[in-house]
Amino acid sequence: MIYLKRIGALIGIMLLLVIFTQCAAAQNKEGNQSKEQVMDKEAPINTENVYYLVRYEGSTESKGFTVYIPVDKKPELQLEYIFFKGEKVALQYDEKNMIYIAEHIFSDKPDLVMSDDPKEEFKNQLPVVKEKIPFEIKENDGVVGYTKSGKKGHFRIVDIPNKTR
Repeated sequence: MIYLKRIGALIGIMLLLVIFTQCAAAQNKEGNQSKEQVMDKEAPINTENVYYLVRYEGSTESKGFTVYIPVDKKPELQLEYIFFKGEKVALQYDEKNMIYIAEHIFSDKPDLVMSDDPKEEFKNQLPVVKEKIPFEIKENDGVVGYTKSGKKGHFRIVDIPNKTR
């Protein structure tokens, strides 16, 4: 009888180990698929005249940036966003000037209410979680996400110049 209990316990433990390792393997497979991003070797548009401006408030404190991507004609693809300076910023198309613009303003940290009364602290804002950039990007490089014929793609713009003042 003791042997049957030991064998039953051993089989139960082995069954649990198999189940947990299968679950972990499935989660790893799903996580790897979502992180894989394909990068085009060449940009589908001319990126020679791309530049950015740093927004200043006061004399030395940086408050944000604006990226400008001029195009010769409205491209067949839709530029959606750019990863630049650690941020993902939406691109807007200005048809009059034939340029895509991405404007990002760094938000100041909100004041936190610290109080003995929990109702007062309830007014505090939740922190915004930044989206992790799925590419390794150098300081002044950008990665543009676009859609063409329903398919998504990315291309890199190397060394975007700062034309601030």
